[in-house]
Amino acid sequence: MSIRSPFFNMPLMQKKWMVLWLALCAIQSITAQIVMSGKVTDSDGKPLSFVSVVLERNKQRLGFTATNESGQFRFALATDSSAYFSFRFSLPGYKSAAQTIIYPDTTSLTNIVLEPEPLTLGNVTVTSNRPLVTRKPDRYIINVENSFLANGNSALDVLQRSPGLWVDNNGGIRIRGNQSVTVMVNDVVQRMTGDELTEYLKTLRSEDISKIEVIPNPPAEYEAAGAGGIVHIVLKKARKDGLNGSVFVQYRQQGHASLYGPGLSADYKAGSFYITGGLSLIQDLNHSYGNNASIFTDGSYFNSVGTRRNDNGRQQYRLSMAFDISEKQSLVIQSVMGGTQMRHEFFNEVEQRRSSGQQISGTNYTDWLRNMFQTSTNALYQLKTDTIGSIFKLKAEYTTGNRSELNTFTGIYSDPTLNEILISNTPSETNIFSAQADHVQVLNKLWQFRSGIKYAGIRRNNRVANLPFIYHENLLMGYGTIEKNIKKTSIKLGIRAEQTWSKGKSANGIADFSKAYIGLFPSLFVSRILDEQKGTGIFFSYARRLQRPAFNELNPYRLQLSTIISIIGNPNLTPQYTHNFELGTQLGKGWSLTTYLSLTTDIISQLTIPVSGKIENQYLNIDRNSTYGINIEAPVRVTKTWTINHSFSLYHADFTIQSFRNKRTAFSLRQIHNFQWPGVVDIDLATEYRSAYVNANSKTADFCYTDLGFSRRMIKGKARLRFSISDIFNVTREAAQTDYLGVHTEFYQKRQTRNYALIFSYNFSFGKKFTNKRMDQSSSEERNRIGN
Repeated sequence: MSIRSPFFNMPLMQKKWMVLWLALCAIQSITAQIVMSGKVTDSDGKPLSFVSVVLERNKQRLGFTATNESGQFRFALATDSSAYFSFRFSLPGYKSAAQTIIYPDTTSLTNIVLEPEPLTLGNVTVTSNRPLVTRKPDRYIINVENSFLANGNSALDVLQRSPGLWVDNNGGIRIRGNQSVTVMVNDVVQRMTGDELTEYLKTLRSEDISKIEVIPNPPAEYEAAGAGGIVHIVLKKARKDGLNGSVFVQYRQQGHASLYGPGLSADYKAGSFYITGGLSLIQDLNHSYGNNASIFTDGSYFNSVGTRRNDNGRQQYRLSMAFDISEKQSLVIQSVMGGTQMRHEFFNEVEQRRSSGQQISGTNYTDWLRNMFQTSTNALYQLKTDTIGSIFKLKAEYTTGNRSELNTFTGIYSDPTLNEILISNTPSETNIFSAQADHVQVLNKLWQFRSGIKYAGIRRNNRVANLPFIYHENLLMGYGTIEKNIKKTSIKLGIRAEQTWSKGKSANGIADFSKAYIGLFPSLFVSRILDEQKGTGIFFSYARRLQRPAFNELNPYRLQLSTIISIIGNPNLTPQYTHNFELGTQLGKGWSLTTYLSLTTDIISQLTIPVSGKIENQYLNIDRNSTYGINIEAPVRVTKTWTINHSFSLYHADFTIQSFRNKRTAFSLRQIHNFQWPGVVDIDLATEYRSAYVNANSKTADFCYTDLGFSRRMIKGKARLRFSISDIFNVTREAAQTDYLGVHTEFYQKRQTRNYALIFSYNFSFGKKFTNKRMDQSSSEERNRIGN
């Protein structure tokens, strides 16, 4: 096979495509198996997604799955030519159903109908047979709905307590090692910086979350960007005609300051027209204190001690409309708007000794203002091309982002000649357009093929000190995957190609650049069931990933933060590439053990570099990093009302920066207790310890926390009241140090972490149940880079 496209005209690239295509075609059925499939609808004939389907024989459980967006489900297994099977169907808000068949007669499965419960609230406690964690070949799913996780927490709390996920004291989310993840909510990539994402996740309620998809090695249908994987939060879908929704209010005492805010979500359906919207408002005032110190090779040093005051406001608006054109066609239009206002004030006392021995003291004040507003509008057209799950999708999206940033630094010293005022004004504008086509083809209910193509165009204008840096990027991407079940083994093989053209232009022309590069990103996922009754199995995955430089990281402008500290971009940055390997086993009763290895080259990192008695924080490509480790999950049910979930992570990270190496073995241990006192109160107790670890050329200190929460339902199950205390012993803090090129730097910060929170939520519902439409998003990685 020869690819004549100008993007793939190199002989070596042709050979890679040929080998991978032959590998795809080589996977075929080598043994007999049976496939049983069906469809679940409501009483109006509308497909129901996320219906729990349990397969049993002789009262022994053989498997579990959930229906897709078309209401379809499928099981493939080896068995006798004729056998009895029982199916159980359940979905919150609907009456459970059961169906028994004698294979091969599966006619009765083609139209399973779930009847709605009498008019009740979707948040009333519903007993579910779903396990907390279920696994697919390329991901595992945490079923939050109706679990102990859906107990008056925020989304950040849920992630912190979810099996296989780790959240550090800065709100950074990890699946394995130190690799950062991409966070999506209902297919929308959250385009925020770390602090902004942390605060946003605190505004989402656990009661609104249906499930969390954890994808350590994203398959080919996802963009190749993001070395640490994807955490996808899927919110619940409304299931009733008429008007339905919820309101909530929260208050948190944070030392002498507070956080408060209301929220509202609502859905409405009339015939084949759906509309849903949401609004959340948060005002957050908090304080912290800390210090920075640097000791240089010539004997000079710089030390600052002070406090930080943060006053943040956030508004999130979401509106989505869907229309069923026909039974096979639908159109969805969605718009999401978000605004953030952040004011961070730093008050520091400083001491400095120069190489000459001169002692200098003084005070520094920094006023850092940031205002961000972003709008994203997208459309999805969907066509069902047959009755067994094949589908064609067209997506288009346009995103705009505007950001103003003003940093004013004032320094007053014992030597008046050093007094200074530095003002940095760094606004930016970003525009992204993308278009994508995807096709899923199901053949003989045994094979599944996916393919797609996407274009994305990005324009970024960083106007720093009236010296604009304009950045253009164009991406052309294509992928193909094939999935096959062979008895108890599932195989998914994929390939993705991404062509990148980028161009940067500065006002003085010194840092202009133009780049073009192409990458191939193969992926492989294999899982095998060992014992269906005990729920044991093994799985393996591999994926190649990349991380492109963020827009501001390429900007060559120097941002002066203080007398000795500055931040510098780097137009010569190149993408980093990662090979991820994962091998694991499910041990039954929810226990699992996973081992992994990540090999990364040309890591993009901000290094702290000493230059002539000053500190430059510059973005560079460092040589390489290797990380390997294990994750263990071990849930234990002590009594009917008391469960304990244990999580353990052990990994070794090794960073190489020319002749400098920074390596360490680190571990994390978490234990979560959940006590239920039926009709009275639910109690949860969570504690975690994480040892010291390394990242790039820095070492970060250990940390721990203990949280306690109480929840109670009220007003006939329509309302919930939750009271919680975070970091009971007030020991969580941030500390790090760097020893590089003979210079020693230290950082310490203590936030207000022992807080007292009260949350009240009330649910209202009018009308019959229905399934709300949800659309996919197109520009994932590109929008994520706006906030950078």
